Formats: sequence, structure tokens, C-alpha cells
Amino acid sequence: MPQTPRDVLARSGVIPDAPGTPSRAVSGASSPVVSFGELRHSVPAKAQREMEAARKACGKQQLAASVEHLQKAVEFDIEYIEARQELGRLYVRLDQPDNVIETFQAVLKLDPRSADAYSFIAARRESGAIR
Repeated sequence: MPQTPRDVLARSGVIPDAPGTPSRAVSGASSPVVSFGELRHSVPAKAQREMEAARKACGKQQLAASVEHLQKAVEFDIEYIEARQELGRLYVRLDQPDNVIETFQAVLKLDPRSADAYSFIAARRESGAIR
């Protein structure tokens, strides 16, 4: 049986679908690895508030509301890499492959060294969703 991107990512612990795997999605802690660009970038308070609202909504399993908050965070700060990554992870959970690819390609434009973006795109390729 072919693996879906969701299977690959759950197995790697990126999404919480596999028993005993930690989540790095919005509802959990942020990625412990931060790029230099993220350290240099000052995120506006409005964008930070939207990120926090997204985390709270996700914690309540309100994924659609979480997506909306993350989209607003990105609108307030188009260079907010963490918000884009979290949005991409949510699109994986919601099984929206086109949005996953688009979101992580945008991350790579901002941070060409983003391991998360490469991992998600590679998972899509592994599953045959993109070539």
C-alpha cells in the first residue's frame, strides 16, 4: 500500500497521528531550531497575537480557526517564517496537499535552508503527490 505524506510525517513525529510520537505542530512547542533570519527578524505584535490565537484554537481542535489566525499572522508580517511553517503543518493535518506545497515553497523563498520545508516537500514527493 502506498504511503501518504501524512503517514511519512506521522512516522517522523512531525504530526501527532502516530501513537507515541511528539507533535511539533501549532498545538505543541515550536521547532527548537531557529534560523539566523528568524533571529534577526522582528515580528510585529499583531502577528504574534495571531500566532498565539492560532495555538489556542489548535489546542481546542479548532483547526479551521487556527488556519485563519495563521493566515492573518502572515498578512501582518509576510516574512513570519514560523507562522508559515505552522500553517503548512496544519494543511498537512487537514490533507490539503496543494496548500502544503505552496506554503512550504514560500518558506523556502524566505529561508532556503529550512529543513522543515524540505522535509514536507520531500514527503509529498515520496508519496507521489508531486514530481
